Order: sequence, then C-alpha cells, then structure tokens
Amino acid sequence: MGKMLAHLCISWILFVLVAYVVFPVYELGKPKTDFNFFLIYTLMSLACIGIGMMLSAISNNLLFVTDVALFFTSPAFVFSGFTFPRWAMPWYDRFYADIMPYTHFLDGFIKLYFMELPLSYATPELFKLLVFIGITFPLSIVFFQKKVNQYLKENRI
Repeated sequence: MGKMLAHLCISWILFVLVAYVVFPVYELGKPKTDFNFFLIYTLMSLACIGIGMMLSAISNNLLFVTDVALFFTSPAFVFSGFTFPRWAMPWYDRFYADIMPYTHFLDGFIKLYFMELPLSYATPELFKLLVFIGITFPLSIVFFQKKVNQYLKENRI
C-alpha cells in the first residue's frame, strides 16, 4: 500500500502540472471537466501502478521487469489509437491495444475532456481500467505473499 500511495501521489502532482499548467498554456483547459479528468487519470495511474507492482512481484530480476515495462509501454501511442485508428489495425494489434491501460484512458479522456460528455458515457472505459486494477493488485498480493512465505521458510522464522 505504501509503495502504491507514493506512486499515486507523484501521479497526482503530474496531474496538477498537466491540468493547471500545461493545458492552460496551450489553451486546452476546461475547468468544468476537471473532476472527470482527475477520475480517469487516477484510474489509469492505478492500473499502470498495478501492472508495475505485479511485474515486480512476479520476478526478482529488475532488469527483466524494466525491459518488459518498456516493451509494454513503448508503443502505447501507436496502438492506443492516438496516432493510427484502431479499427484499421489487424486483430492482433487491436488485442495488444486492449491490454494496455492507456488505450482505455485515451478513449475515456477524449469523451470526458474534449467532448465534455457526462461520466456515464465513459462507463466502458472506466470499467476496463477497474478490471486492470482488480486483476493486477490481487495478483501482486498473492505473489508478494508467496515471496514472503518462501523467505520465512528458508530462514526458519
């Protein structure tokens, strides 16, 4: 929980910088959508933190975890539909796009922030981000608990 809260606080600082510094500078600010933007941003942050924690829990090799994380997140802009439409991608690329939280964040962000739609219109995206959170955090707990139990068993504590 402590690690997750630390990462979440950093992501909230980044949210404040984006929403209240970067967006106003480029005249993208829409104050009436701030809560919806904060909600979907927080869910995306938690989904990404959960993936990172799960990878850390599964493997003891920091270099491997870093490589997997970079491989997983590097093509996010291409596969998310930000630079190329997902409907024009082959099925396996669409599948890869669906297993990245950024894809669902971007769909919801466009609806909630730029289209200024009510929160109910982004329900599918919010649900998908909650699924990421609901899968990765429990798996992280299970794998971390196995590591703790193995350590206790090896050291007879």
